[in-house]
Amino acid sequence: MMAVETEGLSPRRGSSKRWRAACFLFVFMGSSSLLVTTFMTEDQVQRFQAVLLRQNQVAKSKSKAASSISISDDDNATIRGRKQQKKLAQQKNATKTTTTSSRLRPAPNQGKKNKESPLFVKAPPQNSISITSDAHKTDPRIAWLMSFPNSGTSYTGQLVKHLTRTKTASNYGEQNLDLQGSSVPVYHDGNKKQKDRNWQGPFYVDPTQSKGYETPHAYVLTKTHCGGYTTNTSPERYVEATHSFRRRCLSTRYVKNGTLYKGEYDAALVHKAIHLFRNPFDNVVSRFNFEHKRLEKKKGYTNGSTKSREGFRAFCQQMDTTWKESERNSIVYEDSILAKMESVPCHSDFFRYVEWHNLAFVTTQDLGIETMILHYEDYGASTFETTKNKLLEFLELEERGVSSPFKDGKVYSKEYFTKKEREVVKEVLQQLALKTTWGYLERYF
Repeated sequence: MMAVETEGLSPRRGSSKRWRAACFLFVFMGSSSLLVTTFMTEDQVQRFQAVLLRQNQVAKSKSKAASSISISDDDNATIRGRKQQKKLAQQKNATKTTTTSSRLRPAPNQGKKNKESPLFVKAPPQNSISITSDAHKTDPRIAWLMSFPNSGTSYTGQLVKHLTRTKTASNYGEQNLDLQGSSVPVYHDGNKKQKDRNWQGPFYVDPTQSKGYETPHAYVLTKTHCGGYTTNTSPERYVEATHSFRRRCLSTRYVKNGTLYKGEYDAALVHKAIHLFRNPFDNVVSRFNFEHKRLEKKKGYTNGSTKSREGFRAFCQQMDTTWKESERNSIVYEDSILAKMESVPCHSDFFRYVEWHNLAFVTTQDLGIETMILHYEDYGASTFETTKNKLLEFLELEERGVSSPFKDGKVYSKEYFTKKEREVVKEVLQQLALKTTWGYLERYF
């Protein structure tokens, strides 16, 4: 805070000097600010202005000097190296201490709707864990299976599980319950007892069907869809910032003692990622098929549409019409791009698709984790063995079992979309995609 020495008494003390003006100053204290009013003589005002002028000139000179510095690639590498050294040092320090388990408190408002979220109860706070500590030295590290929904996630998880006879995991523990109706966490806070489980996640897949399957020694493949994929809603509901997307990659849902919770595990547990791609046209139609199957139980909700080209286009027309005004009024879409895409059925799913993959690349790069790119189509007969071997090698797993043969998914692009629509999608995705993203999407056009 800058101090300016002044002479003379204030009018409140009876000074006879002429006081030119009242000076209003904001004094900042932590996160609060205080408005201070003081009076100055004309000479004091001039001295005060001179001080401000000098400080402004100094600030400009510093800013100019800083802006003239360009960081070379070597400098960037050095900075990254220092960050890595700092991270390794922090991990080394973590090995010196063993985390203490914290007693789980009963769920707040159990049996009642939570005011913050009607669907979830906030997870009880727990100590973060370190798999480098003595208590967790045998625990596997997390290898994300990052995928836009309906792009081959389930098949990939089942393939790894059955080929290696090891367990896989998921952020969505509420979909994988044991015989007692609870999720089964991968990690524990010390002793492997029910009360000592670390409920932040992730959670084992199909715990009731895991007899004879071992815990992987190196990496546990963990399903996550991250965020930004919600369909049939307004743009503001599915747009994610880089930070919020990363948090959703780490976010979990689970059931404990009949109560549904939300959790979030530490990013330090994630050491690798498999980034799964699928043909965007096939992916969008597969999402429709999944939604149709889920919603057909609600009588009349699908508006009589069927799993066919006509049913798909009718469903998309209904969805596109519903959110047409929201999209036009949203800051998310550029007018020129929206004008091109409005004629494409379920066009908002293509926006979600490309933005999801953009953010997935940003997230893995930001976390500095080793990433394998996997195309769903590479499970085909001619490339299956090569793809399978690369996948197991990446996860440091041995092949010890057998799995069901891969059934080629139906190709929808030419049947469900016109040539003009495919050309528009290519043009827009190329415009919206990061250079890295487009490098892996280009094969589909």
